[in-house]
Amino acid sequence: MYYQEKIINGVLCSKSTPDGEFEPLSSIALNRKVIELMKQNENLHNVDVKQKREIMANLEEISKHTDLTEYIKSRNEKMETKKEN
Repeated sequence: MYYQEKIINGVLCSKSTPDGEFEPLSSIALNRKVIELMKQNENLHNVDVKQKREIMANLEEISKHTDLTEYIKSRNEKMETKKEN
């Protein structure tokens, strides 16, 4: 399944095929997105400070990689090293 979102002139748009045109999200889709983000935000408030720091560090590490396969491989290697120690 293909899905891509992009902000165009301040409007959140999406397309469901690689060759398709970006179309503005409907108000229903935007409402669902807002609710989803509110739930994620609420979940973050229930996480302790140590977990928040770990999440932020992971996000920062992910942002350094353009290839997620490379990131996952390096993350798995780090986890294996932790288990060995």
